[in-house]
Amino acid sequence: MPPKGIFDPDEMTDVQKAFWIGLTDQRVADIWDAAGFIADLKPEARDLLRNADKSTLKFLERARPEEINQLQRSIKLMDAAKLWTKVLWFLLTGALLTILDVWQKIAVFLKIKT
Repeated sequence: MPPKGIFDPDEMTDVQKAFWIGLTDQRVADIWDAAGFIADLKPEARDLLRNADKSTLKFLERARPEEINQLQRSIKLMDAAKLWTKVLWFLLTGALLTILDVWQKIAVFLKIKT
């Protein structure tokens, strides 16, 4: 026996009736699949889909697999470039400090001689 109130067909609006009539077993299964897919996404992916610009979503809809692969490679390349930049700054800073230390020792040596 269905519950009374908004589920009573006599009290439903036309939109509510159309919704319940259109809610087939397959559509319910599809809704569950979609909910499971979204629940399994990483939080970053969920945030991207929620907050992405419309042009980004249009690009992702139209993108071919090779374009997605190229985008992934580009992201990996940028991550590697960031790492190399940090390493190079570290080496440059170390070299500069070494040069300054050597220069200071040379300056001390030259002051003693004069």
